[in-house]
Amino acid sequence: MCGIILMILGVVTLIRGKVNFSKSRVVTGAPAYLIGALLIAPFPTGFLIGVVMGAQHAAGGGGNLQALQRQAIFLDVGLYVVCIGAAVIVGAAAAKPPKTADRERRLRDEEREWEDVDDIRTRRADPTDDVEPSSDGPPDERIRDRPS
Repeated sequence: MCGIILMILGVVTLIRGKVNFSKSRVVTGAPAYLIGALLIAPFPTGFLIGVVMGAQHAAGGGGNLQALQRQAIFLDVGLYVVCIGAAVIVGAAAAKPPKTADRERRLRDEEREWEDVDDIRTRRADPTDDVEPSSDGPPDERIRDRPS
């Protein structure tokens, strides 16, 4: 069952070229392809090791099949541990925050800034502004008309 899950994850990773390592970390490009290959590797490698062990067992005249099965299980489990461990190490070394979220956030912030600037410009240049100048005099006592 573990082999099937790893095989599916590996194929999906090879197709996408991207692995979500955690919620805030993503691996893309060559390291992602390497992780995909490492996730697929236990199945064909285990199969080849099993074929070689079976051929050696048959060439040796048979013997104890239980010991051969135990050896094969230990090799298979060890192979899965090594490949998963290597994939995790590669992923941890190559994981970075996703660029698209940062870029989208930056673009939204810039867009808001420009909206603020446009809003200020339209308020300044609005000819339909209904504000009438006050004829009561200066708005502040410190501002006076100086005689010339």
